[in-house]
Amino acid sequence: MFIFYNNIEGMIPEVTTATAYLQLPIFLTFLGVALSFFVAFEQCKFKMPKSFLPSGLSVIVGPFLYIIEVIFYFMRLFSVTIRLLINILAGHLLLKIFSIAMVEILIGGVIFTEMSFFLMVLTFIFVFLEYLVCFLQAAVLSSLVAIYVAQSSDFYQH
Repeated sequence: MFIFYNNIEGMIPEVTTATAYLQLPIFLTFLGVALSFFVAFEQCKFKMPKSFLPSGLSVIVGPFLYIIEVIFYFMRLFSVTIRLLINILAGHLLLKIFSIAMVEILIGGVIFTEMSFFLMVLTFIFVFLEYLVCFLQAAVLSSLVAIYVAQSSDFYQH
């Protein structure tokens, strides 16, 4: 709900949402990834480093695969952060561009023509879609963090 509220807050004209800056999404996803890491470490103790490698792997391929798996594990932080940041920021910017164009056409004295009607309808469609994106991005971030925490308990059970 916190993420959803912050996303909706960005729909207010001349207000920039906190999720459009890098600090909040990276903090929230860092908490989720750190939580999944600590859950895994609590369950596996010192067996966790071995869990990045499948059993029966050759000695030559092992170190390379281990490095790749560790990088992949911690890249979750950046992939979830960038997903939230870019989707919210791009949608809000596009909506503001259409809103400014609509206001400029209406203030500029252009009589209600087909173009201004089309731009107004398009802006209202973008507003509806942006509210939908606000909800979906909050749900996606929450779901991914929950999945990472659930996977941390299942994945490390070797």
